[in-house]
Amino acid sequence: MTRWQKSANILPAISYLPVPSAGLETLQEEAPMARMLWKLIVFAFICIPPIMASAEVVPPATYPRPPYEDDKPVIPAPALKLEPSFKAPETYRDGWYVGFGLGTGSGTYTENGSSGKMRGWNSASTHDFPVRYLNFKLGKALTPRILLGHDMSVLRTHSDTECYSTELIVTNYNLVATIYPWKKGFYLRSGGGLSLLLHRDRIPGHHMKKDAGANVLTGLGWAVPVGKSFTMTLGADYSMQRYGGGKGKPNSSQVVAGWVGFDWY
Repeated sequence: MTRWQKSANILPAISYLPVPSAGLETLQEEAPMARMLWKLIVFAFICIPPIMASAEVVPPATYPRPPYEDDKPVIPAPALKLEPSFKAPETYRDGWYVGFGLGTGSGTYTENGSSGKMRGWNSASTHDFPVRYLNFKLGKALTPRILLGHDMSVLRTHSDTECYSTELIVTNYNLVATIYPWKKGFYLRSGGGLSLLLHRDRIPGHHMKKDAGANVLTGLGWAVPVGKSFTMTLGADYSMQRYGGGKGKPNSSQVVAGWVGFDWY
């Protein structure tokens, strides 16, 4: 039985409650409504407390809040290391190296007090071919900045006449030191050694003259890395040769050349 049912059964029982006889008889005779008021007052004292108890607000049950994505620990992203989109590879110079170059140049030639350009030395030539320059080197890297090795360079001129052709060839056999002041890129080189001048006229009887001498060489250039062990080289050289001289023999020559080459370390 609920609290409301119990409270409803109390109302009929109120009429049987003992009340003072004098007062009750007076109420019945003088004021019929007073008796009803008395019953309501008694009913209020007996029924209202159970009703108020049943009306108590029960707090809702609490449950733990479900985890959200924001509750996860924030892990900072690793810092990005920005690098240039292109970076030239570093060339590591160590041990032995070998290289070669091809190019062109110009030279002068002095003999018996007369001098002139090697190309077109034969005044009777009808066609002068381009001057060709060849460079070959082999050596050792003492440090990443200093190289020391053998350097051979050849300058060749060729001209034709109606009857024969003429060749002038200057060959240098040098010991050359190459220095990279900033370890890469720009370089300087210098050295010296022996020289050989070949003067050949391709005529019946095959006339040819050879003269030996000495030379000094200096040059500069720029090395462009194309890999860990390779570089492309842009170079310019100047060399001056001295020979024995005498009647019918050369006195000196000078060579200026520019070339493009590759070196392997």
